[in-house]
Amino acid sequence: MLRILDEKINMFELVVGEVGAILGELEEQQDFSSLVLDAWLQETDAGRTTAFAQLENQLLAARRQYEDVKALDEALFGNELDAA
Repeated sequence: MLRILDEKINMFELVVGEVGAILGELEEQQDFSSLVLDAWLQETDAGRTTAFAQLENQLLAARRQYEDVKALDEALFGNELDAA
């Protein structure tokens, strides 16, 4: 299960972008793997589905926020902030 999760995160990273920066936008006290585990350990299929849907919504909101900040940074600074 962990191998599949790792592959899915890698696919997510390829499609969505910088996963660390996006996940950093989640306003949770837990790390991402704990959030996924908590969602998976729900007692019912319906509870699991709801938990993963909530996690998806959090990720989408974090992605939008990250993209907004990235666009603003690029508009203000261009490539001046790129690491050497």
